[in-house]
Amino acid sequence: MALAVSQTGLPQPAAGQTVAARAASTPAAAGGAATTTPPTTPAATITFLDPTSSSVVVGDSSTLSAAVMLANAAQTTAAEPNLPEGKTPPANVEIKALLRSSKWKNIPTGAAQSMFVPPGVNLLQLTTTVAAERSDYPLAGVLVMREIGSKAKPSTMVLSAITLEDPGTADWSVVKSAGIAALAGILLGTVVLLVRLGRRALDTRMGPAGSSLAEGWSAALLIGGPFLTTAFTLAGFPDSPATMTKKTYLIVSFVLAIVIGVAPNIYGLYKAPTLVIDPTGKPTIQNQGLSGLFIISAWFTLTGCLGQLALLQLVFRDLTGARALSSSLGYAVDLLLLGLWSAVAIYGAVAVHNTVKSQYDLQTRAEDDARAAAEAKAEAEAKAAAEAAGRPAPLNAPAAPANALPAPGPALPGWSAL
Repeated sequence: MALAVSQTGLPQPAAGQTVAARAASTPAAAGGAATTTPPTTPAATITFLDPTSSSVVVGDSSTLSAAVMLANAAQTTAAEPNLPEGKTPPANVEIKALLRSSKWKNIPTGAAQSMFVPPGVNLLQLTTTVAAERSDYPLAGVLVMREIGSKAKPSTMVLSAITLEDPGTADWSVVKSAGIAALAGILLGTVVLLVRLGRRALDTRMGPAGSSLAEGWSAALLIGGPFLTTAFTLAGFPDSPATMTKKTYLIVSFVLAIVIGVAPNIYGLYKAPTLVIDPTGKPTIQNQGLSGLFIISAWFTLTGCLGQLALLQLVFRDLTGARALSSSLGYAVDLLLLGLWSAVAIYGAVAVHNTVKSQYDLQTRAEDDARAAAEAKAEAEAKAAAEAAGRPAPLNAPAAPANALPAPGPALPGWSAL
């Protein structure tokens, strides 16, 4: 924020010296005509001292706070009585902020502040209300200081590039709306699973979590969402966006990326090492999870994806509001992202249902195949035992194990929630 100072610049009177405020006569000019000197304006006693040490911010969308450094050149005399205890000293200056928007719109501010400035150098705090919309920033204007009871000209301090420190509540709105929409979709898919599968909808074994740019929305938005948001906020973006600050955009995008990235770890809270047969036919150990934890992790994934799309929509709205894009193109992009957001929300519910159902079908098919194989083996063994009933048993024949281990099933494939 750049600050500049402009003040009266008149010479200060020496100690004990007064400046006449009435007209003074001068000797007659050539020709005998007398001339009259206009009254001299008294010099300001209190002036802005160092504008570079003053800071101006606007917080909570309505409050302007300024740390103003003032110099009071008034001389203290012994004749001045001490103020009684508890009595407020009289104010001797009035300071008022006059502001305009970036489009030269008048910004209403609060009433002038009355302040008491003791002799010497003082750092005083000025607070006033600002009735400005987010789209009005950055603001510019002046602080005007007038000495009460003095005829000295007011001193002014020029203010420029006043930005809004409060990011608003759009960041929470993005995360909350994404979380609610994702929860609605996940609950819908879960209800359908409970109706079709019953208890198995929550305790079905599932394979490892996996995702790729070619397979799922989650991985694409995990990388593409923060990249696009960062690119837009760093290049061609207004200094004071109407929705959120640049810093808030980057932080929210980073938080949503974390939400997407942590989802597989939630699924991995429970891992059951299971003996399976890999695609090459070799036995191996696979860590399998539960569909209940998958449903919870899918909610995190879908929340992050919807949040990234909503954040990207706000970026394009701010670009359109700042006239970096035409209104027609901005409106078309807004509709496109809104349709994409709705499609992903619906697809999330369908993906949760289909993923759990496919893993359940694969596991059920493997169990049926293993049961059929066991029955066929038992039947063959019974037939062989019946045929050998009349023959003596061969010497040194190994006895059949009492409790044979179940045959390992096939490895469950990896899944991607979106």
